[in-house]
Amino acid sequence: DPVWVPAPAVRCIEVAPYPVQVYIFAGALGQITGIYSLDLKHSTKLRPVYRAETVGITTPPLLRFVPTKGLWIAERVPRIAGNKKSQLKQDPNVLSYALAIVAYDAPHPAAVMAPWTVRDGNGVWVVPEQRIICRIVQEPPDKIYLMGPGYAHDQVSGTYMRLPEKHDGRPIYTKEEKLTDDTTVAKSERDASQLEPKEDKQE
Repeated sequence: DPVWVPAPAVRCIEVAPYPVQVYIFAGALGQITGIYSLDLKHSTKLRPVYRAETVGITTPPLLRFVPTKGLWIAERVPRIAGNKKSQLKQDPNVLSYALAIVAYDAPHPAAVMAPWTVRDGNGVWVVPEQRIICRIVQEPPDKIYLMGPGYAHDQVSGTYMRLPEKHDGRPIYTKEEKLTDDTTVAKSERDASQLEPKEDKQE
């Protein structure tokens, strides 16, 4: 009879709705590093497609799944003579423009639990020394704390509050200023709001 042994590599995860955004850090392969947003036009019920933020006039990289090969790939199709046709409208099995691949049948790229590979100088797919990381983009925290090493950084050390507006799609934080022993206010709101003194409660 077969002997059953523990298999820590076997995991079961929830298939939740597709993440709206994922982030890839690719180390030396900087051209695919960045935030990718869900591309509803090309996504299917089986797998999502993600498109990177557009920088300048370059064609943004894509994250997509190739079912016939069981691969998640990060690719960038060059724009030729103004031709804006994407690889998805041509042959989805072609890997000519793939910059990184991983053989892992996950519901979305951030759920992949295997190392991504890149081409070496001979065109062979290898795991890079600095591994590629893909994570779900979470809602940024409302409050963060920055602590500098020593007195020289006291001006920047402290608690920062997230502002409602963003800059280039990124959160903005402003430092709280301590006005009294028990009252703080964000610097950006200091001149815009009237601070009322607190009254001691009577027992």
